[in-house]
Amino acid sequence: MSLGAATSPDLVAAVERKYLDAQAEHDRLTQELDTICAGLADMDKIKALKDSYLQVLDEWDAMESDAKREILHIFVDKIVGTKIDKGVIDLAVSWTDTSFDHLRLPRVTSSGTVWLPQEIDLLLSLTARGATQVELAQAFPDRTWRSIYNKYTALTKAPLDLRKNHPIGRDETYHQYLNRVGQPSTNTKGSSPTC
Repeated sequence: MSLGAATSPDLVAAVERKYLDAQAEHDRLTQELDTICAGLADMDKIKALKDSYLQVLDEWDAMESDAKREILHIFVDKIVGTKIDKGVIDLAVSWTDTSFDHLRLPRVTSSGTVWLPQEIDLLLSLTARGATQVELAQAFPDRTWRSIYNKYTALTKAPLDLRKNHPIGRDETYHQYLNRVGQPSTNTKGSSPTC
């Protein structure tokens, strides 16, 4: 019997339901296939990256933003930024392996980088225990001595009393000081951004 010969309204309605169900299942399977294909494309990118990750790391600073973004999209599910203090943003990074990381980013202003609360605590702790100028500068290797000194005096309303020698110049960072005196400078992980 052909569909055109079906005259019973119940039979026509049943055939239409079966057709709509089949169409919905087709759409679901097409979407699932697209998701699988996208995952396979990401896997191909990961395999290619696995073979060249050292080259990618070596060339990261010179890479275009779009190339960096494409690599990050392979590993990052989402990033959520939350303002937690004046000039400080907390980034919550959700990785594709379901792990999370948090990163605090200080705002860079025309007069320098905003000090994070943990940096202020460290500065006050170091000065309270009598740290030298070099020890203070080493704790904030990318900040100038002027920035460290000014932050301390702004917080305490007192000058920083360092009766020992002052080998670091006012507008010099710890890295610049090491370079000037001929010692190798190693970039400290998690150091403050440059002022």
